[in-house]
Amino acid sequence: MYPQQSSLARLHREYRLIPVGIYSPQKENLQRLLPRYPESVDVASNSSKFQGNVSLPALPPMKKLSRVEQTVQIYKGKANKLPSLQLSDQQIQRKKQISETDGMRKSITPERRQGKRNSVQIATRTKAGCQPNKATKINQDATILSPKNLENMGYKFFAVCDGHGQYGHMVSNQIRQQLPKHLGRLLKEAGDLEIQISKAFAITNKELCNSEIDTNLSGSTTVSLLITKDQIYSANVGDSRAIMCRFDDGWKVVELSRDHKPDDPQEKVRILDAGGRVEQQKDFHGNGIGPYRVWLSYIQAPGLAMTRSFGDKVGVQAGVIAEPEIKRFSISAQDQFIVIASDGVWEYMSNEEVMSIVIPFLEKDSPDQAAERIIIEATQAWRRQGTILLVQLYSYKNENFNQSQNIKVSMSQDLFPNEPNLNTANDVESYIKTLLQYQDSCEKSAEYMQADAAQKRIVELKKQLVQRRRKEMQQAHYQQEQEIERAHLEEFDQFNRFWDEKMQKFNDEASAVEQELLNKQQNEFNKVSEELERTIPSKPKESSDVLNLKKREEYLAKQKKYPFSQFFVMLRLRELKNREYQIERTNKINTQLKQLKMRYRNEINALQQRIKGGQDEQKKNRTLELEKLLQKYQNIKKELEIKQKMDKLAFEGQFTNKGSSNQSVYMSQM
Repeated sequence: MYPQQSSLARLHREYRLIPVGIYSPQKENLQRLLPRYPESVDVASNSSKFQGNVSLPALPPMKKLSRVEQTVQIYKGKANKLPSLQLSDQQIQRKKQISETDGMRKSITPERRQGKRNSVQIATRTKAGCQPNKATKINQDATILSPKNLENMGYKFFAVCDGHGQYGHMVSNQIRQQLPKHLGRLLKEAGDLEIQISKAFAITNKELCNSEIDTNLSGSTTVSLLITKDQIYSANVGDSRAIMCRFDDGWKVVELSRDHKPDDPQEKVRILDAGGRVEQQKDFHGNGIGPYRVWLSYIQAPGLAMTRSFGDKVGVQAGVIAEPEIKRFSISAQDQFIVIASDGVWEYMSNEEVMSIVIPFLEKDSPDQAAERIIIEATQAWRRQGTILLVQLYSYKNENFNQSQNIKVSMSQDLFPNEPNLNTANDVESYIKTLLQYQDSCEKSAEYMQADAAQKRIVELKKQLVQRRRKEMQQAHYQQEQEIERAHLEEFDQFNRFWDEKMQKFNDEASAVEQELLNKQQNEFNKVSEELERTIPSKPKESSDVLNLKKREEYLAKQKKYPFSQFFVMLRLRELKNREYQIERTNKINTQLKQLKMRYRNEINALQQRIKGGQDEQKKNRTLELEKLLQKYQNIKKELEIKQKMDKLAFEGQFTNKGSSNQSVYMSQM
């Protein structure tokens, strides 16, 4: 076996790459339709239960072209004449086995081929967020998927409810149960659709606020779509979002709703007119951090990141309303699918990024995988709850779109039927290496059509690789910023806890010392008072006049002469002397006690001055340490910004136009 044949055989064996050839499209279509529609087959056997002839949908005739003509038309871009692959019987059997085991792209039903839009295909995914300790939080999102009461009336109704607050999951579930019921009842009445939708929202919110659910600080946003035959009515309350993706000379995004954010000019004016505030949360220095939020004018509550919401009774006082913003859109043949998602998806991904993720999966008829991929991308970045509702509109009236999609699917599915799942940039890079080897082997064996197809696929994958590398770099940069912010906040919390504990300990010790001094002074005061009362006689010494009168009285008493007048004079004189003494004694005690209290007051003042000095010293040290901490954070943040800027410059220099040659060199070195 020749070397190039050996290499090609190894590639066939390892990667199942099937070379391109010519085959009958009618046979291939028949092979695809027979497993799905067995009743359409003519069966001659009498034992079969399928008797008779049932015709299949007419297939377009294929003009027979030579190999040269086919190649010329392919290079001229007439892809609708692209020849299908010619496979041997063994290859067809192998392809059938692979499609059964690996889950190949579903066949297109006859109804969808004829362009009928009798149904839509729905895919929904939701995932709860994670707490800092990696514990899963309660999923507060809810979805409404075309309730039967509305579907029986000819409407399709879809909605995503994103709850918040302690009882947000109860609020979103209540909306999911009640909103379709009220909407269905109101739509039976004659009237403008937009007015009926607004009434249904108002009734649902009123019931919610009057229910047993505590909606003071809990609520839910809701974005909904009511789809008629050719119209879409979007009703939005909050910051969830709905978009419609349209293929008209390229993919375009049509925004079906407007986010009700506090920094939106119209919403901000309405909140301010209602007496609320629109501000960011503040750090220690008063700098704004995080998104703008709605606050009451006199207190830091409720802090909602949206201006419209169901429930949220406290937020209503600041101007938060549950009135939906209703818009109407016409559905055209170019409209392909709708994405409805909560802010857990939109805060991380733009409209275009979501659209670019969905398109490849819808080309493979895998909307479930598209929804799953978006949720994975969003939750990996934010670790928040997220919900997506994907509605695929079967609009196949645009022939140019169908042809371009069929070409792309044909090239990717037929040329490379077992292309691996390219979930990461490393997967893309590894597969590019495989295709480069396959292209080289095709060129050596003069299979130029296969080589050209591989080259085109390589170019597409290189673009995907650049986009994924850029997204990985941006995500890594964002994670680095979040890590620094998280580390800074953690260090800031530790700093505050340390200094709060230290200052509280100092204050407790100071209070204890002050109380101890007061107790000591009180005990000393009591002892001094008792000592003064004991040492200073309560009765004065009698004067010489009183003593003389007393002796004279005793002498006259012996002589049995009783001079009563002198006796009363003596008593009066003694009373006066005693009163004067008591006054003098009291003044003396009070004077000494007053001097003692003055000394005590001076001691207390001196102690309080020392305490205040210690507190001021601690505050000064805390301020200095805080300035060092913030400066450290700014330095680290600046270093990270410089490093990220250098990474971006290096990336752009390696992959952008300036270095298209660099890109080819890079890819050749892989």
